[in-house]
Amino acid sequence: MKRRLILSSIVFALLVAVVFTWLLIRPSKLAADATLVATQKDEFRFAIGAPRWSRFVFLLSSHFFKPKITYSFPPRTNRVSIDGLLTECHDITGKQFFIDKAVALGTVNYGYSNVLTGPQWVSAFTNALQTGTPEWWDEKRQAFRRENLIIRPYGSKAFLVLPRDRAGEYND
Repeated sequence: MKRRLILSSIVFALLVAVVFTWLLIRPSKLAADATLVATQKDEFRFAIGAPRWSRFVFLLSSHFFKPKITYSFPPRTNRVSIDGLLTECHDITGKQFFIDKAVALGTVNYGYSNVLTGPQWVSAFTNALQTGTPEWWDEKRQAFRRENLIIRPYGSKAFLVLPRDRAGEYND
């Protein structure tokens, strides 16, 4: 009887762990949308010759002792890639950005004159997308489009980056 109780407790705990993990890491509905591009966080990669024991020690220590990363961006002014810098925003904020495919290939004039911290930089870049008239190639019109973008939250861990004409297509 005691053995059956222990076994059923273990099975129940495993089942709860599987369901909980599935709920946490299931893909967003937006990930299946072929008209959107999702930003991906950069992953740490080990050097090819790194010994296995050092990998284990690093992973274990980074799991329990997460370093606080601070960002600092020097002044700059130039035309930048929308997708590339939204990936940087994903790394800094931990929130994923789903970008219209055509817009992701576009550019925007972006610059600032002071040194910015990570959150300030993200705020300045998203503001540039909303007010700086980004430019991208529109396949349907066979011409470049220049218009401000809409950035709206989607759930608690994602943002949609869309042109005005597509902003009404997505609801939480």
